[in-house]
Order: sequence, then C-alpha cells, then structure tokens
Amino acid sequence: MSVHTPEELQQIITQIDTIDWSQYHTAYGNASGIETNPKKWWERFLPMSMIMHRHRYFDEDCRDQANIAKWLKILFAEQEMDARKAASKLENALCRQHVMVADAALPAYDILIYCLKTTDSALLTEDLLDILRGFAAGVSKIQFGAAWAVSLRKKLMQDESIFASYFSKEEEETLIAAFAKEICTLLQTPPIMTQG
Repeated sequence: MSVHTPEELQQIITQIDTIDWSQYHTAYGNASGIETNPKKWWERFLPMSMIMHRHRYFDEDCRDQANIAKWLKILFAEQEMDARKAASKLENALCRQHVMVADAALPAYDILIYCLKTTDSALLTEDLLDILRGFAAGVSKIQFGAAWAVSLRKKLMQDESIFASYFSKEEEETLIAAFAKEICTLLQTPPIMTQG
C-alpha cells in the first residue's frame, strides 16, 4: 500500500467531507448513510409480506453500505485488506453488478482516480478499475436529463489515457489489463440515450 503523508491524508479527508453526500444516492439509499426514505427502490418488486418482515440488521447494513464518505476514507487505510473491503462496498453501492450506476459516483470519481494513481497494490488497483469499469458500463446508457451521468462519462473520457496505461505487455493477461481495456472500449462507443 502506498504511504500518504499526514498532510495528504488530511487533504483527502477534507475533500471527502466537503461533499454533501445527502444530495446523492446509491443502490442502498442516500449516500450519506442516513435513511431519508424508509422504502427502498427495490421494495416495489417484493411481496408485501417480505417488506413487512425486514430485519433491522438488514436496514442497518444498507445504511452502512450507503455511507460513501466512510468507505472512501477507508480506501486510504494502511491495511490492504481494509482498503479492498472498502472498494467492494463502494462497488456494490455505486455500480451494483455493473448494471446501474448511482449519481453518488460523480462526486466519488475524483477520489477513486486519485487512489488509483497513488496505490502500489495490484489487488487494490484491480478493485478500483473494476469499480470504474462499472461506471463506464453504467454510463453507456444515459437517461435523458441525467446531467450527472453525462458529466461522469466526460470525466471517464478525460482520463482514458490513465486507463490505457494499464495495458502494458507485462500485464497483458491480468484482470487489471482486461478491466482497463474494457473501460476504454466502453468509452469509445457512443452512449445510448434512453427515455427512462
């Protein structure tokens, strides 16, 4: 894991803390981790009996998953296992199974890219590229009026050279190279605009 000076870490934490996460959403609800709407988007697909018997720990886990600031800060932990757990939580919350991307991905993007550029952990690099691959897949279909998705796609496209730098000859067969190539491929294809 790369070592950041206390000043660098404080600057990262300040950057994360200045974002009003309550204005953004994740697959698990409000990105601040504070439940503002007790009914989750996925509940409309469940039978009423399942909704009525939700367990409290499940709701708490959803709020914890949705606490984007917490997981972004843990990405910079000294222990690789902690940083990788944070990356997994972020992937689930921001680009669940790579079939959707949440609007909280936009403010999280710059921090994820900074972490990608500064980490020396191959496993964390793989995890971060997988998240960014989910972002690229998620903005390959953009709903009309979703300005945040257009902005996220522009940021990804501006950083395409960063992704391209990961397919060197020695990494040709790794997931790192595969994820980076897929990001570039997704960005080279014009997005499909949908009605929602």
